Amino acid sequence: MVEFGVEKLLKDESFVKLERIREKGKEIRKALSGKRVFIASHTNPDGDAIGSAAGFYSLLSAAKEQGKLDLEIEFWVPGFNGGVLFGKMEELGLEMTKNPFEALRWAEVVVVLDTPVPKLAFYQSREFEGLDIEKVLSDKFLIVIDHHIDGNLEGNITLRELFSSTCEIVTWLHLLAFDDVALTERESFFLQVGSFTDTGSFQFDYVEETAFVAMAFLTKILKPSSVARCVFWSDRDEKFELKKSYYGKVDFTADGKLAILIADETMVELMNNLEKVEVEDIVNEALRLKDVEAVLFAYPVENGKFKVSLRAKTARVNEVAREFGGGGHVRAAGCVLDEELLPQLIEKMQALVEKEV
Repeated sequence: MVEFGVEKLLKDESFVKLERIREKGKEIRKALSGKRVFIASHTNPDGDAIGSAAGFYSLLSAAKEQGKLDLEIEFWVPGFNGGVLFGKMEELGLEMTKNPFEALRWAEVVVVLDTPVPKLAFYQSREFEGLDIEKVLSDKFLIVIDHHIDGNLEGNITLRELFSSTCEIVTWLHLLAFDDVALTERESFFLQVGSFTDTGSFQFDYVEETAFVAMAFLTKILKPSSVARCVFWSDRDEKFELKKSYYGKVDFTADGKLAILIADETMVELMNNLEKVEVEDIVNEALRLKDVEAVLFAYPVENGKFKVSLRAKTARVNEVAREFGGGGHVRAAGCVLDEELLPQLIEKMQALVEKEV
């Protein structure tokens, strides 16, 4: 492990959270042993939700295949059923359960990844409509693994630490609690997906040394270029059209420091033909501009509400999102609000940029 800088970090008092991962990892491994396990991530999944669920499933599958852990496993990512990443999952031999309702009933242990609050949990998706979820979960052993430090979804074991992504946490679980399991290509691929997408390809200033050490471990078996080809170099025609529309409609305020885009029906239609992970980086487009410090991207969803994504180079946009019932990362956050509240949100973002930048 020394070659990846793991022991160096473990001796650094700044990273005592790694010791907490080691201890929680031991608890998790013990809780999984000999059990029927169902793994899932949050609704409306992004790259980290897909990557952490598929990556953790791949780690546990490898542990079982290599004779390191006895268990039965199913996994599912709500709303993930198409696109380049889905095709890659099938190519790597991963198959999600086709009946998550029955998989949940079957399971003794439920692992929920990258899900900060109950309203985003997998069981809020339409596949579980009419199910008395509290009753069903009451006899399950619940494990929560998440990197949103302000989350409040709790389990029998909760591993919630401030890392750059949940995929990074799963990587550290492998290094510290499943270190007898050989890394596989499919685990590496999906953990790299979330590590790339949740950090803006490691551009955000909250990314710590731990993220790079974790990536060094993952890239020993699979080059990052293989992941980039699927995530960044495989745009469909719809995404190209969406980018063109984006640049034609974006406005600037706060002396050009804040980029604002309210999507119209044409943009929404293009977005609906893409997977969420394909749309994610669209939000960051205006950050490429030298003078832009923050971006506000909003689009209509349903019942007169708008989904808002906030991004910044240095400003703490999660604080603004939290004021409107949302949350997220320090530099990447979001919320859902009534259309009439959009002007207030824009004012808050203007004030934030003028104050912090």
